[in-house]
Amino acid sequence: MSRPAMKRHSGFTLIEILVVLTLAGVLVGLAVPSFREFMASQRVKTASFDLVTALMMARSEAVKRNTPVSVNQAAGGWTHGWTVVVGGTTLVNKDSTGNVNITTNPDPATASVAFQGTGRVAATVRFQLETPNTTAVRCVTISPTGIPNTTTTSCPT
Repeated sequence: MSRPAMKRHSGFTLIEILVVLTLAGVLVGLAVPSFREFMASQRVKTASFDLVTALMMARSEAVKRNTPVSVNQAAGGWTHGWTVVVGGTTLVNKDSTGNVNITTNPDPATASVAFQGTGRVAATVRFQLETPNTTAVRCVTISPTGIPNTTTTSCPT
């Protein structure tokens, strides 16, 4: 006599589900701090590229027009944005850089960078970009030749 076929139930047991959820929680707990630091470094990188783009454009316009062009900080400082101005006409206006602090060095009160018609600037200017409570930092340096350079370190004092 044959036995009736037993129904096979498919699915997961409660123990299996708890093990998977525990492992997923541990992995998420390990990934969140790294992701936060990654996002901060990307914000700083984007802000530095935006600043370098504005500086390169100002230098290019100064040479092209053979007239001074300046990059001026927005009201409230560089962190709140900047404008590229030639002869009273605004060429570019950049708003706030988000959660990125921008300070100038060696003179923290530097309100603008003026490119001469030759594309040169009067003195070396450094911008330090960083986010609070992270290690994300970049330094944008404009040498007297007017060419900006970016490094992934703090600006020298």
